[in-house]
Amino acid sequence: MVAPYNDPEAAASIVDREWRDIAAVIVEPVQRYYAAEPGFLETLRRVCDARGIVLIYDEVVTGFRHALGGAAELTGIEPDLSVFGKALGGGLPVSAVAGREEVMSHGDPKRGGPEDGYCYVTSSQAGNPLGCAAALATLNELSRPGVMQAFHRFAEDLKAGLRDITGRQQGAAAAQVVGSGPLWDIVFAEGPIRDHRAAARADSARHRRFHLGLVEQGVMVRIGGRSYFSTAHREREVEFTLRAAEAALRAATR
Repeated sequence: MVAPYNDPEAAASIVDREWRDIAAVIVEPVQRYYAAEPGFLETLRRVCDARGIVLIYDEVVTGFRHALGGAAELTGIEPDLSVFGKALGGGLPVSAVAGREEVMSHGDPKRGGPEDGYCYVTSSQAGNPLGCAAALATLNELSRPGVMQAFHRFAEDLKAGLRDITGRQQGAAAAQVVGSGPLWDIVFAEGPIRDHRAAARADSARHRRFHLGLVEQGVMVRIGGRSYFSTAHREREVEFTLRAAEAALRAATR
């Protein structure tokens, strides 16, 4: 079952109607283009608690980019389980699951069997030493004082510069600077982007032309994909990207 994002009433209605067949609710607490609006995650937490349903955060995109404590730290709404990947490995392949002891303990072999609530958990690459070493090094780097604050500040500087560019350029009225924290992009759409339906109505052809323009100007983005700031980026990269974005936006909105 799929519930519309940022529609707490619709999500609550589905859970209240179908709760007997729902083991878990999985949600990205921050989407690439838009974040959860006030009340959305709170409603999911409330209805899951009321029905004994596990709330899972998919933090493959947001984990360790937005906050060291993940979306729980960012939003104040605790999930029962969280899944992580991508940024966790600092470029190397790794993933992880974390959560409340009450839920995670079901994977403990000491429980015995299914009659004791045991759930068999395995993976071909579980405990991979290279991935684990990369994750440890990444977390140590992100934990250094000021590191997270610095790259978030540079990302906000970039987005502020992009908003200035879109505001000055004729023909760029539909261009919107989107993304929370270190996530950023420009999309071309009328009206706010608050769910996947609004994002799907955006002008993908113009979005692609904008990304191609960035590449032509020397900014290596994934065409049609999403862009992220990292700890390797500084003021120089912000200034370079803004110059490239101004030229790319002008070409995309002709």
